[in-house]
Parts: sequence; C-alpha cells; structure tokens
Amino acid sequence: MSFRDDINQKPGIFIGVSAAIVVLAIIWLVYSLRGSKPVAGVITTKAFFSDDDGKSFYVDDISNIPPYEHSGKKAYRARVYEVKGSGQRFVGYLESYDDKSKKQIEEAIKKGMDPATAMQGIDILVKKPGPGKWVKVGSMVSPEMVHAVTVTSPDGKKGEELQRVLPTQAEAKG
Repeated sequence: MSFRDDINQKPGIFIGVSAAIVVLAIIWLVYSLRGSKPVAGVITTKAFFSDDDGKSFYVDDISNIPPYEHSGKKAYRARVYEVKGSGQRFVGYLESYDDKSKKQIEEAIKKGMDPATAMQGIDILVKKPGPGKWVKVGSMVSPEMVHAVTVTSPDGKKGEELQRVLPTQAEAKG
C-alpha cells in the first residue's frame, strides 16, 4: 500500500497531522522573527544592515526602512546570529519591504509613530544571504518562507547552537 492510499483511506488523520505541522511552523516562525530579548549593553535604536547581500553587516539607525541607499548601494536589515561560545557572527537572513509597504511605514513615521510600531502588521520580505528570491512573510506558511528564515551558520551549525544578536553600544559607536 502506498502513502497516497493511506491518505485516501484515513483523510482525517492526514488533515490533523498537516494542520499540526502548519501550526507548529507558524509558532516557530513568529518566535524566530521576534528574536531574543534585549540584554544589557544592547542599544535598541540601532539595527544591523547589509549592503553586500549579507556577506558583511554594519550598524545603522533602526529608522532606516529597507531597502535604503547606503554608500551607493541598496541596504537591507540583516538578522545577525552568533554561534554560541565562539563569537562567530554571520547574517542569518535579510529583511526588506516592497515599495508600497515601505511608503506606508515612512508616512506613519513622518506622522510621529515610532518605527517599530509603524512596521507592525506590515508583510516583511525575507531572503537568505547571497543569490535567491525575496519571499513574503505573511499569514500563509510556505516552504520557501520557512527555508528563508531557517538559519544555518557558515559551518553548518543550527538551532540551539545559534543565538540572535543585536547591536551593542560599543558597535553603535563604530
């Protein structure tokens, strides 16, 4: 008997398992995108960005809505991770907004809304560093979206071996 026959004979079980997987994927995705809580020395008015498709990253003001112009190149928000215990940092994935969303965020900020609030509820575009396409993070979980935000270090470490990092005051000073 094939897998397809099993699905046809017991559709309720298949639907239940599929729904559980989707719910777990959404929970994991939300948790991943929220990142870790700020710690002592972290400066929350700054963020990491990259203008070379994630090969490197720098600290800039969080009010820069990606993509924005930096040194003559398009810059994107970089979600930076560290291999625990090694200090090895790398860009896990990049974030951006489409033109319509970016304009909406910028207009809200001009009206006095803080950037974090202005970005809430707006679909983010994500992609892994290097070549690849931007994927919308929305209400529907797709394999492409999960792949784009699944972080793996350059030497292959995943999961509990990694932690997201935020800019510190020392990094913000340059």
